[in-house]
Amino acid sequence: MLSFFPKPDMAPIFAHLPAIAIWIEDEYKKAVTREDLFELVYKWLDKAEVSTNTIREQSYTICAHFLYSVLTNRNYATKQFQSY
Repeated sequence: MLSFFPKPDMAPIFAHLPAIAIWIEDEYKKAVTREDLFELVYKWLDKAEVSTNTIREQSYTICAHFLYSVLTNRNYATKQFQSY
């Protein structure tokens, strides 16, 4: 059974991004649980790392950092490696 988790509102972020936001928003809508959202953060960071387009790289990075900070209440820059 999935526990209820309200997803953060990322509409203001998507509104300020270029056309790439359509695909980023689609991936975001498919995420259901908190774990899905964390996986999405790391997926976006991976996509940003391998992207050769600077606009696409910045868009993925902005979304990933925002979502991470909302989920953890910490800035991504202060993230420490965690052991699972």
